[in-house]
Amino acid sequence: MQVNIEKLDNERLPLSKRIIRAAILYLLKFLKLKKGQLNIYFIDKRRIRLLNRRYLKKDKPTDVLSFNLNEKKGNILAEIFICLALAKRNAVLYKNSFAHEVMLYIIHAILHILGFDDRSKKERRLMLNKQESLLSLVSSYIYSRYKIRIN
Repeated sequence: MQVNIEKLDNERLPLSKRIIRAAILYLLKFLKLKKGQLNIYFIDKRRIRLLNRRYLKKDKPTDVLSFNLNEKKGNILAEIFICLALAKRNAVLYKNSFAHEVMLYIIHAILHILGFDDRSKKERRLMLNKQESLLSLVSSYIYSRYKIRIN
């Protein structure tokens, strides 16, 4: 599995690219996704607003966008765009660490790529439960490997 991380924003990442990549690879292995490519772009509010307007017809910035570029089961080809400024703001708003918020967005995006949805109450509840359990798994991995708490 190939995981590429590009930072196209002036905001500092809450964790190094190496730690983020390792955590994602651990998560993808846990989800039994062994082949493919995942590109993650950390971008500013202006860029994410343009993407949101172009692809989702919403003329406002958003925290995270994901695009599944492949329909094959067990093989991933996708792109995730994360707005670091909004992640930082939301971390304060929801009383989470910045690292927690960024990893939450990555997990949320991966679940969307895998077909999870959050449009109905039932789907949202299912997705949120899965998201929380995976975030706990990734948090434990980061702590055990790097002694960094993200909660």
